[in-house]
Amino acid sequence: MSVECTAHNAANWVLPAAIHDFCPMVGEIGLLHHTDLPYEDMAYGYSLLADDKSREIFLAFLKYHYTFDNDFTGYCDPTLYFPDDLSSLIDYSNFVDVGAFTGDTCMDWVNKFTPLDEEYHYYAFEPDKESYLLLSEYIDSLPECVHAHITSHRMAIGSVDGFIELSGSDGSSFIGSRTNTSNQIPIGKIDSLFADKKKVTIIKADIEGAEIQLLEGAVETIRRCRSVLALSVYHRVSDLWQIPTRIHDLKLNYSIYLRHHQNVFSDTVCYAIPRGKGD
Repeated sequence: MSVECTAHNAANWVLPAAIHDFCPMVGEIGLLHHTDLPYEDMAYGYSLLADDKSREIFLAFLKYHYTFDNDFTGYCDPTLYFPDDLSSLIDYSNFVDVGAFTGDTCMDWVNKFTPLDEEYHYYAFEPDKESYLLLSEYIDSLPECVHAHITSHRMAIGSVDGFIELSGSDGSSFIGSRTNTSNQIPIGKIDSLFADKKKVTIIKADIEGAEIQLLEGAVETIRRCRSVLALSVYHRVSDLWQIPTRIHDLKLNYSIYLRHHQNVFSDTVCYAIPRGKGD
C-alpha cells in the first residue's frame, strides 16, 4: 500500500483500518493522522516493561504504525501464550481463555498438560456463534478424562454483567451498535463469574480491543489470585502503553513483558507475571 500511495503522490495517508466506521474491530492502525499523541503516557508505559526484548517489541510496534514495515520476523516467538522464555514462570493450571475462538489455545493447553492433574481446569469463553460451535465440537471430540477438565460458555467478558449486541464476521466479534436485538448475547465480569472459585491462575484475552474493559471487570479476581495476565495489545495503538499502565496501577508487584507471536503485525501480547515466580 505504501508503494501505491507514493506512486500517486499521496503525502499523508493511513490504512483504511484506521477509519473506525469502515473497520471498527481492528481499532486504530496508523499514526500519521495523529497530531496530539500522548508522548508522556507512551514513555511511561515503555518504562514499565521488564526487559530489553519487551522494549524492542514496543518500538517495533510503533515503527509499524508510522512506516507500515510489516516484517516482525526478528521478534517472533511462535508459541502463542506459551512463550519459550516466560512459560516456566506461568501457572497454567486454571486457565481462563477469553476469546477462545475455535479452540486453538485450548488445543495447545491440552497437548502440553495431558494427562491432566486433578486441579487443572480450562474455562473457555467465545461470543461468536460459528466459532463457538467449532470450539464445542473440538471439546466434544476429546476423551472424557480430558473433556471433564474443560468448561465452555458462549458469552462475552467485559466490565459489566448483562447483555450486549454482537457484530462482526469471520470469527471476529465485537460490541456493535445495539440496534439488532436478535443478536444479543450474555456478557459478564470475571469478578462475577469466578467469585466462588479459589484459583484463577492465568487470564488470557484476545477480544478485538476490549481487553481494558475485561481488566476493569477482573480486578478483584486478579487481586485475590494474583493471576498471570496475557492480554492482546495489537488491536488499538493506545493499548500498547495503556494496558501495562493499568496493570501497574493495581500495585500488585507484577513484571510486565511484551512478546510477539507472528512474522507480521498480529498477536502482540502483554504478559504480566507476579514477581516472586522465579525472578
